[in-house]
Order: sequence, then C-alpha cells, then structure tokens
Amino acid sequence: MSEDLESLNLVNNSLKTIPLFDVLPKLESLNLNGNEPREKPISIFSALPFLPKPQFKPEKYTRTNRFRREHFKKCCTNTSQHSRNLTGLTFNTVYYPMPDPSKGPIDGPIVIPILYGNYSMTSDYYIFSSTVSLVLDEKSSSREKCYILVDTGLSLFKNTIVGGLAAHGIHLQDVQSLIITHHDIDSVGNLNLFPDAEIFSGNKRVIRQFFYVQKTAPSFDTRRSGLPFRQLCDHTDIFLTPGFTPQDLSLVVRDVHGYGTIAIVGNLILNERDLEDNKSIKEFSIDEEQEKLWEATRNEILCMADYIVP
Repeated sequence: MSEDLESLNLVNNSLKTIPLFDVLPKLESLNLNGNEPREKPISIFSALPFLPKPQFKPEKYTRTNRFRREHFKKCCTNTSQHSRNLTGLTFNTVYYPMPDPSKGPIDGPIVIPILYGNYSMTSDYYIFSSTVSLVLDEKSSSREKCYILVDTGLSLFKNTIVGGLAAHGIHLQDVQSLIITHHDIDSVGNLNLFPDAEIFSGNKRVIRQFFYVQKTAPSFDTRRSGLPFRQLCDHTDIFLTPGFTPQDLSLVVRDVHGYGTIAIVGNLILNERDLEDNKSIKEFSIDEEQEKLWEATRNEILCMADYIVP
C-alpha cells in the first residue's frame, strides 16, 4: 500500500500525493521548546508542489476625509404646507457615530456603520452602492434587545458585512430585523445571509417563506407626522418615505447619545450635494407628481432628523 501511495500520480504528474513520513524528517530542526534562537522557521508547506491560496481576495478599502458638519436651524413641520427653502444651506459629509469603549456603556440606541455607500456619476454611467447600518435598540416592555440591519449591500461585499458585524460581536443569526429601504440589487444583495430575520420591505412584512401586507394593526400610523410609520423598538420607527420609488422605507432612530435623531434614508437622499440641487429628483422622476412627492418626503425627514444617513 505504501508503494502505491508513493507512486500515485494525478493529472499527468502535475499533482501528486506526498506521504507524511517524507515531510516529518524536515521538521526535526524546528525549535519546539522555544529556548534556542532560530534564524528562519521551516514551513510544512515548503515540501508541497503548490502553495495553498485563499478562496477570496481581500477587499480594498478607501479612506475618506472627515469634515465638520455645519448645523442649521431645524424647521417645524406645518400640516398645511410641507415645503421648505434649502437655498443657501450647505451640507458637509460627517462620519456618523461609532461606539467609544473609553466612555463606557452607552445609554440608549446605537447606530453603527457597517458599509459606506457610494453615489456618483460619470459621463457614461451611474455608480450606486447602498449604505449598510446596524442599529442596536431594545424593547423595555419585554427587556428584549433589538438587532436591526438597514439594507444588506451588494453581494460582492459579503465579507465586509460578515466581518463588520463580527467586529462588534454580532453573529449573522443575531440580526432579528432587516429594513430594505428600496428594492435595487445594492440593497438586497446579501439577503441570503439572514434566512431567519424578519424583513420589512415596502408595505410588507416578510417572515421566512411568507409575507403579510400591512393593512391591519400593527401597521403604519400617521399621528406623529405627515409620513406613515410603525414603531419597531423603543427608539426606532420605520417610516414609509416615497420618493425614489413609492414603496421606499426609512429608519428613524431617536435619542442617539450625542447625536439626537438619525434618519437612515436609503435613496431618498443620495448624498449631501443632492440636497443642494435636487438633481436626482429631476433625473429619476418619471413625472411632475413624483417630483413633488419626493421633495415633500425629503422635507418631512429633514424637519425631524438631526443627522441624515444616505
């Protein structure tokens, strides 16, 4: 049998098995006790005709400059008129909150960026990549923790999503609720990672293989503002925010330590420049009615939020 193993050749001699007793003698010079210095350790892979390669290439990350946000006076929503003049206001990019372990436990909800989105235009095409955010909250009535993920990103960012959650001690099975802000591929690319999570999409609530249209309570309510919403946890509300599509959702997180109210809005607001010229509204709206609806929805969100996560 040993002779057969030594002589076994596969794929025209390009790949052959190596008996373990041929490799072990080369390990005699390894310093197992760690008492004697050695120049260079011998690798067990040095005797192999090939080197093991990782299945996935590491993803590349880009560094973004940090800017201080220019605050502006919040407006109060008028039920008779939902218009707002944004002329003269400037919006700068700001990193939204990350937990600071040096400050100890944080009281209240936490918003954690897992993946930063991208919206840019060239002369030939658009680049869309959704932001992925993790929200930690609780239900005080049942003392239950809430693990909420807003959008799942493109499938090519799978490793980033899994690693980003793990960096904060969150396993994939810990995520209880998925908020899908819109139905483009950049928002739903990693839905398969969360087979047991409850999915909120448009006016539907999806549980595994079934979905329920929210026509009866608990459903969207309109008592707090002009936008329909439903409460998810103590400090988090899901808002129906039509604009990019009629079924878009946004997650509004209240009482975030040091930041107030944060609105995670998907494609409702694509970036800070988009608020200044409304270019996306003009380019992606199919008619004048959609333009008016999109702008009115934006105004509602701007009036209730201190920070916007596009």
